[in-house]
Amino acid sequence: MVKHRPLTRLPQGVKSEDCGEDYSWTQNGSSSPFVRVKQRGKRVLIGCSILALLLIFSAAWGYRNHIWFWWHFESLGPNAQGYKEYRHRRTCITMVRLPGGSALTGSPVGEDGRAEYELEHRVILSGFLMAKHEVTQAQWAKVMGANPAHWKGDALPVQMVSWEDVQEFCRRSVLKLPTEAQWEYACRGGSRLPFAFGKVLARDQANFTQLDGPSLREPVAVDSFGPNAFGLYCMHGNVAEWCLDTFDITFYSKRDAQLCDPVSASPSETQVIRGGGWANVASGCRAAFRFGFPPSQRRGDLGFRPAFYPLP
Repeated sequence: MVKHRPLTRLPQGVKSEDCGEDYSWTQNGSSSPFVRVKQRGKRVLIGCSILALLLIFSAAWGYRNHIWFWWHFESLGPNAQGYKEYRHRRTCITMVRLPGGSALTGSPVGEDGRAEYELEHRVILSGFLMAKHEVTQAQWAKVMGANPAHWKGDALPVQMVSWEDVQEFCRRSVLKLPTEAQWEYACRGGSRLPFAFGKVLARDQANFTQLDGPSLREPVAVDSFGPNAFGLYCMHGNVAEWCLDTFDITFYSKRDAQLCDPVSASPSETQVIRGGGWANVASGCRAAFRFGFPPSQRRGDLGFRPAFYPLP
């Protein structure tokens, strides 16, 4: 009979000799085979759980931009023109997803009202979101807490906001101003004519100053006129719209203007505005019309519409 060393710990009153052969596995502090298997199973389970968490985290990290996008935007489905729309959860601004691609911007020689710095050139744009309407006073107040507009009305476009004011709005809402190239591409809706609707701008298509008839002489609700081919409203007139770029009259002749997703960052004391407003005549509301104001400028015919990019 094999003798075993006494246990270091035994129940009170129990001797090692009384345990017999069946107690031999308890010698030297060892555990029973069943306990050892159970402990090993726990370690395997913990290891598998950690591995599963690492795999989940890795997958989530790979889709982090999609998750972030979903967190900020609610899908609304396609609009009447066939382009997907999203609602920005923070501001309730409806955005239209534009495909981008290669497009001509600027104006051809001979276009009525054309300036020399509207040099026609081709740009390449990544897809982006563009606000369906100009930002309303209700949307502005929801983010900024106050309404600076001269003409009041929840559905009217916010006015009297500077480029600097708009940058703060964008910072709080995680949106951005569109670049000048994005804005013109969105305005045209695939058209190469002066306006998204044709060669001329009619009084039932936009709010602008008409030389041969009555004019409203003030902003109107952001959905007062029909949309362009992308489903965007009031890209011509109503209020002029701030863009991200600095205003550089030579930018279109530079190589940077033909790069993918171009944006002018040239030293300048003015920022680009586009689209014209109710105070502009038709030629000042053309898709290619470009001008600049100091970033601190506030006017009753000047507002904005935000964009979002890059897309996941």
